[in-house]
Amino acid sequence: MKIIALGSKNPSKIRAAEMACKLMFDKYKVVPVEIEKAPIQPLSDEEMIEGAIYRAVNALKKVPEAHYALGLEGGLKKNRYGVFVTGWVAVTDGNIIGLASTVSVQLPDYVWELVSKKKVRELEDIMIKLSGINRIGDTIGAIGFMALEKYDRAGAFRDAILCAFGRIFRKDIFEKTLH
Repeated sequence: MKIIALGSKNPSKIRAAEMACKLMFDKYKVVPVEIEKAPIQPLSDEEMIEGAIYRAVNALKKVPEAHYALGLEGGLKKNRYGVFVTGWVAVTDGNIIGLASTVSVQLPDYVWELVSKKKVRELEDIMIKLSGINRIGDTIGAIGFMALEKYDRAGAFRDAILCAFGRIFRKDIFEKTLH
C-alpha cells in the first residue's frame, strides 16, 4: 500500500488527491495534514510553486512513513492579458520534487486590485460574493464557477497531480542528454 501525505485538509484538495491516487495506485492511503505557515494568497506562479513545495516537504516531515507527499497551492497571477486563477502541485518522494500546474482561468481585472491591495484576505472572499456559494474553495472553486460547474477545482488539481508524478516516474528522461 502506498501512503501519500497531503499538505492540506481542504476538502477539494483531499478529493483531488484521492481521485489521482485511485488512477495511479492499486492500494493507497491519502493522509491529509495541516501545514502551519502556508501561504494565504499567492500572487504569482513563483509564489504558488514555493507554497506547493513548502506544503509537500512539510507534509512528508509530518508523515515520515509516506512514500510520497503532495503540496497543492492555488493563487492568482496577472499578465498583460488579464488576471487568472490557477494552481500548482508539488510531489516529492523525499529526493525528487515534481511540479505541474492546473488550468488557468481568466477572472475580472478588479479581482487583482482587491486581493493585491489586501482589501480582501483571499480570492475565496470575492468568489463567495460573486457565486453565492459559501466555502466555494472547499467545493468547485473559482475554476468550477467559471467553467459553469462542468469542471471543478478538484478535477484541475487531480490532473496536475497526475502530471507532477511524471517527474518522479519518468526520472530517467531527466538524466539523459539528447544530442
